[in-house]
Amino acid sequence: MASLKSFQNVLLIMMMTGEILFGIHSTSKIDGNITRNSNNKKYTIKMDLEIDEGTEEDPSSPPKWIQEYCKSKVGISRVAFPCQLPLERKNKDLPRDCKEVQSRGYNTSGVYEIQPNKKRPSFMVLCDMEIKGGGWTHIHKRFDGSVDFYLRWREYKFGFGDLNGEFWIGLENMHVLTALDLDKTELLVEIVTRENEYGYAHYKDFKVGSEPDGYPLERLSVYSGDAGDSLDWHRGMKFTTQDVDQDKSDENCAVFAKGAYWYNNCFASNLNGELINHEVPGRVREGMSWDSWKNYEGRSKVLAKARMLIRSSVEQHQAANQPNEPAMLTLG
Repeated sequence: MASLKSFQNVLLIMMMTGEILFGIHSTSKIDGNITRNSNNKKYTIKMDLEIDEGTEEDPSSPPKWIQEYCKSKVGISRVAFPCQLPLERKNKDLPRDCKEVQSRGYNTSGVYEIQPNKKRPSFMVLCDMEIKGGGWTHIHKRFDGSVDFYLRWREYKFGFGDLNGEFWIGLENMHVLTALDLDKTELLVEIVTRENEYGYAHYKDFKVGSEPDGYPLERLSVYSGDAGDSLDWHRGMKFTTQDVDQDKSDENCAVFAKGAYWYNNCFASNLNGELINHEVPGRVREGMSWDSWKNYEGRSKVLAKARMLIRSSVEQHQAANQPNEPAMLTLG
């Protein structure tokens, strides 16, 4: 795989010249110049790029080092070069979700390609194969504030971020993952305070509706956990962003809360709110929150980390394989 420096050189060349370099294979070495004309001015970019040896299985696909870089990019983060092209050959028998990945014998947590609906494109997801029996698909992950979550409808529809860091998998992907009524989809919410206190909320049934319906939190039922149920008040609510207001408040809750969510009037939880992992008087309600999780003073705890995971067919998982308390295995 190419070095990071080599990869940065290729990106620089593509941005400055518009050259499409997907013809470079992993055995290639480029040592020369590219000359372009721009605004009647001639300029030359020197290039010395050597890519580690390897063999491309499919000449129509990008080189392996581009595939490795791009496979963790989510939604709109895949729009820019060099991540528009398919990462792999099509017509593969891909698993539907992380549970099916696990059923095929893959028991290591990491990034996998899935295709929940064979009529729709595949996409990459982060799977957790250890917590509560494994087979969980991440749909949301936050732990260091490196990604801005105060974004617009388009970003929340398609998703954003990096599966190796913070991300939102996208409302459309959530809908596709939970749309099939053959199985129920369970939801696990894990939250962590600045003091590294862990809490969780588990729901046996979770479903996100379609975009024409406003991507509502269509189904949510049977809570268990130790963090309290701060999501039920949002059940049935449509999704609201700063530019698409579908909540029940006279004001836009996304603007007030500096996030995006299934706001009611306004929220009992706000996992996409601003990540404020230090004391800021008067701003806790604007931050990432789960209101039913209280401290000894009866105040909601300030969250530093959170993740949301889903899994189909909870009935097929044996209770014996599920520990009493989940652990934040990959929150950074």
